[in-house]
Amino acid sequence: MAEISREEVQAELRAVRAENDARFTQVLSSVDGLTKHFDAELTKFHAARESLPTKYGMLWTTVVSVASGVAATVTIMLGVLAIAGDRFDGGIGAATVSVEQAVEARRISRENAEQVERLNSKMDTLLDVLRGRVEE
Repeated sequence: MAEISREEVQAELRAVRAENDARFTQVLSSVDGLTKHFDAELTKFHAARESLPTKYGMLWTTVVSVASGVAATVTIMLGVLAIAGDRFDGGIGAATVSVEQAVEARRISRENAEQVERLNSKMDTLLDVLRGRVEE
């Protein structure tokens, strides 16, 4: 077997070192690429997360929505009650006027009945007088 000289070993070590450096550089560039890709994805994730409502924000939105709904319902109920109250008051007013008109109509009806009774009485008297003259 032939002996390997020191220079050959040195040259072989340099070649292995060069291969290792090339592979190491390749691995480092791949890691750098992955790191950049990961950073970009993480930035997208943070941007998306910031656009989502937080738990406190969602709670606040829910509270405001419920309060708005309750306020709208109360407002509608007050409006309906106001209209109904006005109509009720108008009905009471109409009933009062109707009662007053009925009382007045009753009074007039009694007066008319009395006048008709007097007229009937006078007509009977007149007829009696006329019958008496006819008989004579």
